[in-house]
Amino acid sequence: MLPLAELSFKSSGLPPRRPEQPVSLALEKSAAVLEKEYECKTHAPERVRFYCQDCLHPLCAECLSAHKTHNFLTGNHDCKHTFITSFLVRENKLGLLKDLKIAMDRKQSELMDFIVYLKDRKKDLKKNMREQLKRISDCFSEVRKCLIFYEQQAVKLVEDQFNKFVDEMEVMGSDSREKAAFLEE
Repeated sequence: MLPLAELSFKSSGLPPRRPEQPVSLALEKSAAVLEKEYECKTHAPERVRFYCQDCLHPLCAECLSAHKTHNFLTGNHDCKHTFITSFLVRENKLGLLKDLKIAMDRKQSELMDFIVYLKDRKKDLKKNMREQLKRISDCFSEVRKCLIFYEQQAVKLVEDQFNKFVDEMEVMGSDSREKAAFLEE
């Protein structure tokens, strides 16, 4: 179990006080950390004295001109409290955004995999369609061959019957001529 002094400093993010250090030295180090945290990032070593509620940014006196139409807090205590709160909110939002980016990257990867799958399916479907069209063409080709064969058979049958009929007529005609010649004699 950690000593009470270490627990309270751990929760605040400040360096723990060691038993051999005087309390004042630990407070000085903690104050130095806080001082550094509240320097303006743009105009260092200017200290943050304001907080823009619209942009959620800490501001120094020089930064105010860029935020003159915005709502802001003044006063060191409120500013520090709001800055810490907004920092934690921003950190939380940043964590959520990172999680969202990971989820979006995962979804994008899944979508890319699905697109590749769909392209492969499209190729398979095109190949299958070409094969089916070839089968249909082959079937109709066979049907055409059969129709041509049956047409030729039908034409041959009609021609054969016609020729047989003509032959019979000629035979009958020659028989009739012979009978007429016989009767004339």
